[in-house]
Amino acid sequence: MSRETSPLAPVRRWGRISGRLSRRGYWPLALIQAALIVSGLWLGSIWVLLLGLALFWPVAAASVRRLHDTGRSGWWLLLTALPVLGLVPLVFLLLPQTQYPTSYPDADETPLRRALFAAACLVVIGFSVCAKLFTVISSEMKPALLPGDVVVTSRLAYGFAPASCYPLRCPGDKGALPERGDIVAYLHPLHGKPQIGRVIGLPGEEITLTGGVPAIDGVALPQEPGVSFSETFGPQGPSGALPRCSNGAVGLGARCDKRAAQETLPNGVHYGVLDIGAGRLDESGPHRVPEGHVFILGDNRDNSLDSRVSLAAQGPGMVPADAIVGRVTRVAWSTGGLGWQLWRLRPGRTLEAVR
Repeated sequence: MSRETSPLAPVRRWGRISGRLSRRGYWPLALIQAALIVSGLWLGSIWVLLLGLALFWPVAAASVRRLHDTGRSGWWLLLTALPVLGLVPLVFLLLPQTQYPTSYPDADETPLRRALFAAACLVVIGFSVCAKLFTVISSEMKPALLPGDVVVTSRLAYGFAPASCYPLRCPGDKGALPERGDIVAYLHPLHGKPQIGRVIGLPGEEITLTGGVPAIDGVALPQEPGVSFSETFGPQGPSGALPRCSNGAVGLGARCDKRAAQETLPNGVHYGVLDIGAGRLDESGPHRVPEGHVFILGDNRDNSLDSRVSLAAQGPGMVPADAIVGRVTRVAWSTGGLGWQLWRLRPGRTLEAVR
């Protein structure tokens, strides 16, 4: 029986997915990775975080072997990508060795099996670098986005702006400006919490709202009346927020209506907007957009804290380009309630494109 003496042998052993691994052998490596990631986030150091991500492959491989040690297939690890169900394999990793130690032997791995596992790890790491998931809490972007939507945000849509590495800060000064009509995730200039809105105004433009209708440099955006937006009045999304209705106060379970219209931007981008009734922000402006900033509105105009509200009034005001995390591209999945309430999932919104 020969022993591998290649300089890459330790690396290959770290990346093995066949065989078993005890709790004593697994948890030191997993805790080192967790400590690096937490330290990177706490210190705001992207390099420490990247070092933690570099351990993803060996920790993932070790997790597969740890699952084998509990008598379970490594395929259980795929559940970690899902909400709530992802806790199941984490519980398995805590279990002691199975009473059948001959299962999952340390057999030779085929190149195909090793390549598939490496590809899966690269996909996960690549997604973490290029995209970010955000959960929609409020109803500011109805009808495009609903409370409980988990949306995919492209970090690379406008280059690496400082906010693109959220929750860290990327090196560099600023990224490119978004296009008019893009739905973007950005960091509130005051408290740094992520928010979502639609880009309406670009640098140098003057934005005014009259009767709730935006105008760019004095030209009102055309709005075509649409079908009324109706939903059931009740708690929505993880925050349990109650919707506002244009048909007055209604009880739980009753129909909640909002007037809807189709709004079109000068570049041809069109989308639905909602109107609940006369509101204090229906008359707003003029707002002059400074260089390096954009003017952002929510599609649910009477229920949105957006660029109409200045920093002095605790709003975001004009949003700087370096505060934009990226462009929201699609809904990954959606739930009408809390994450563990699987019966409230909205399967029809899974992987739905956002416009």
